[in-house]
Amino acid sequence: MKEMKSKMFILVGLYLLATVFVSCTKDLKDDVDELKKPIPSGLVLVGEKTDFQVVKGDEFDICFRVNPSGINLKKEDLELDFVKSETYFQYTPQSGELMPSKASYVTPSDYYEFVELVADKNEAGETLDGQWILTVKTKGEANFMNQSSIFLVLHYIDVTGESRLITSSNEANVQIYPRVDEGMTIAYSKGQTYRGALSGKVLPYQVLLDAQYYKNDAGNIWKYDRNLISQVEAGVNEADQDLFSESQDLEKGYVTFTPTGDAKWGTFESSSDLSISTPAYIKLTDKSGNVKDVSMNLSYYKATLTSPLVVSATQLHATPDMQMDLKEWFDKLGISQDYNQGLHRIFWSQSVYNNLFDLGVILKMEIDQTGQSFKSTLKISDMGAEAGESTSPGKENTFKIMLSTSPQEDINTRLPLYDVLITVPVSVTE
Repeated sequence: MKEMKSKMFILVGLYLLATVFVSCTKDLKDDVDELKKPIPSGLVLVGEKTDFQVVKGDEFDICFRVNPSGINLKKEDLELDFVKSETYFQYTPQSGELMPSKASYVTPSDYYEFVELVADKNEAGETLDGQWILTVKTKGEANFMNQSSIFLVLHYIDVTGESRLITSSNEANVQIYPRVDEGMTIAYSKGQTYRGALSGKVLPYQVLLDAQYYKNDAGNIWKYDRNLISQVEAGVNEADQDLFSESQDLEKGYVTFTPTGDAKWGTFESSSDLSISTPAYIKLTDKSGNVKDVSMNLSYYKATLTSPLVVSATQLHATPDMQMDLKEWFDKLGISQDYNQGLHRIFWSQSVYNNLFDLGVILKMEIDQTGQSFKSTLKISDMGAEAGESTSPGKENTFKIMLSTSPQEDINTRLPLYDVLITVPVSVTE
């Protein structure tokens, strides 16, 4: 019995010794295998392109090589190091303030996201050992432009279990552009004069293609690059296509709809209608396929208006300066309160030919234009008016008004909007 127990102890001891030996051998093998794994010693961006210009939402590929070869990577092992980054948010020069933005608190890395990491291959489809392609997607909710210089950083664990990193020896420069629907404004007058009262010329309908401005924290200004636009489409509805010829000048920043010699225009001029309107559209497409699409009405108005005015001598004597709202006059000419909504540049030219001194009345038109609308008032002053008087034919008071806008790049060029003549015969009652 005693001998049997001794043999059992010997067997158990041999088993434990064998187990320890196998375990030690496995650990030693694991350590040897770990030591055999290559350790990253260099990271360099390769390929013909390390500068990228992309529209927000697009992707770009960073090609890089890790030395030595034979290292297995995951995209989670990589990150971007921003050595320089500037973000420009939409800026309205008229207000002088940055537009409110959800992105005002983000870091540059929030604009970039790793999508995929794959081994690079040559034209024959053979894997290039040690060479990789990292696909990066640009993103962001706000209307912004970002310029960044970035290094690629690789994280790895060394044989001692310590976390290490290695940075690429060269950098990539990336610029994220806004989409065309963010970067461009399509602006137009809600009405125009068909044939100028003073010039006698038919006025083409101008639609402005204005680029948005952007501003960074340092106060530097950047303007949307129209070269990002790949296509401009413009036209009117099918039924009215014979009424207009269309031309575009993206460099100057506007599209022109010019009335043709179609007989419908002559019919309009000889009719009692004050206006004529045609649906139209403009569509801008950027190089990434994003679209800015605006529908509008090309509304033409007659250029002349005769509006008799009856004033009371008694009231004039009691109130030397009477006030009359001219909204009704301007509405008939198409110069409504919001005619210039969206137009950033409006220029007024006004002259008065006053023949009413003999009646003891003087008329003065006052325009109070603020923001995107205006208020027009006729000031009627007493100069000794007597009841029973009226202006003789051809001696009426006249107001000549011209309104124009300009392309964004050339404020000295005037694009006419309105060229009107308002004739005001006056009669004086008791």
